[in-house]
Amino acid sequence: MFLHGGVIHIAFNMLALWWFGAPVEQYLGRGRFLLLYLVSGLAGSAGALIQSPTTPVVGASGAIFGSWARCSSSSGRRQDGSAVTR
Repeated sequence: MFLHGGVIHIAFNMLALWWFGAPVEQYLGRGRFLLLYLVSGLAGSAGALIQSPTTPVVGASGAIFGSWARCSSSSGRRQDGSAVTR
């Protein structure tokens, strides 16, 4: 989760984290977002290792997809009904 396969790989992960991570962090708060990010990253790495155990796992794609899934499931609304904005 902390290794990347090159400059382009880390650049796209950073861009995706900026796009999807910022609203999710604002929605969940810093601590809950960190927990979501770490659990999603570990689950994504575990899933990749189960599917292909001899292939090295690099990158934060599982964590990024977990953030994206939470962002899309929140539908842009907070618990009080107000819109999530930057």
